[in-house]
Amino acid sequence: MAVTATPKSCSVILEVENGVSADGSALYAQRTIGRIDPALTDEKAYEFAAAVGTLQSSPVGDIYRTNKVVLSRA
Repeated sequence: MAVTATPKSCSVILEVENGVSADGSALYAQRTIGRIDPALTDEKAYEFAAAVGTLQSSPVGDIYRTNKVVLSRA
């Protein structure tokens, strides 16, 4: 029996520089933006997150996308 994944929600996570560790490497905090349409393409999700990143007072590191789906048997 096949399993079907139905998209339910999406969020993007920005890693924002939040200080420096004892060894001099950057420390990061996460900023999550939820309730994004799961049909949004990866390119548009990145563009959106990058635009939000320009509003941050600290530099943005990595950008992540998380998708939540409901799994069901067909």
